Amino acid sequence: MRTIRTIRTVLAAGIFVAAALVLPAAPARAATVVVNSLSLSSWFGGNEGPSGSNASVDFVPGPGTAPLGGGSAELTVDSTGRASLGTAAYKGTLLAAITQLTYSAYVATAAHPEAPSLQFDIDYNASDANTAYQGRLVFVPALPTLDTWTSVNALAGTWWATAAPGNLSCSQGVPCTWAQVLAAFPNAAIRNDPSAGGNLLFRLGGPVTGGSSVYVDDFTISTGASTTTYDFEPGVSANPTVTTAGSLITIRAYGFKPNKTVKSSYYVNGTTGKRVLLCSATSSESGAFLCTVPLPTGTLAGPPGTHAILVQGQPRIRYVTQFFLNP
Repeated sequence: MRTIRTIRTVLAAGIFVAAALVLPAAPARAATVVVNSLSLSSWFGGNEGPSGSNASVDFVPGPGTAPLGGGSAELTVDSTGRASLGTAAYKGTLLAAITQLTYSAYVATAAHPEAPSLQFDIDYNASDANTAYQGRLVFVPALPTLDTWTSVNALAGTWWATAAPGNLSCSQGVPCTWAQVLAAFPNAAIRNDPSAGGNLLFRLGGPVTGGSSVYVDDFTISTGASTTTYDFEPGVSANPTVTTAGSLITIRAYGFKPNKTVKSSYYVNGTTGKRVLLCSATSSESGAFLCTVPLPTGTLAGPPGTHAILVQGQPRIRYVTQFFLNP
């Protein structure tokens, strides 16, 4: 698994590698997008907490039976950390165009457990020229039963704003329903600043006494013309990521059927062309694959540069991870 880390200053500045979602004028259609450590699909993660705090976002198997696929996104914080998993793909989307916001949440037992919130960088009037940061619109669900997956419908809950003018109508103490938010701010949208963008994100922390871990999966957003479900999955990792021919490399991957054959192969040149079988192993009871094996040497290793490792197994799961081969 790989931890996605983005320093707080980058998060605050809104510098992300993300593409705006183009919503065609067509009948609603559903799509499922798999997001993992190797294919982020416009998502990012990191710590928005103060200096010295700890927070991480990981893609992991489970916990338990995940709502969709075999894994989920894990948000973990210490007492002051603030873990965020977000996307800029919906910047500029009018709140009035959003017709579905659902996801599944799993809150692990902790000293002071806390449910993950869903937040927007908000622009209260998308029809004017002001795209400056105006705070966030926040949904925090009721704390679900611990250590079990719970379905959450954000549009059926209440929302509060972190800054004016939103918090004058919808404060943390007196939150608003979704209908009340739309009535108070009919032109509100997810912020779309030319340089800083605007984000939709899941968030844990701020602070949580003693720290906590939560998991999210099966996030669905509908905007009238488009319905997309995001399936957070574990993915694969190779360690080390910079190495030499003939040296040992450890490959990990998740999400396979238990006790099934999983194979790992090495691309001789780049990410295409001839492949050499590195190792074959039986997945664990949790569907994990682990293999430590020497890389090929000589002509089978290929030239120095970026190379790829393919891991594939049931149920038709195929991961590719890259590493750099030194001379």
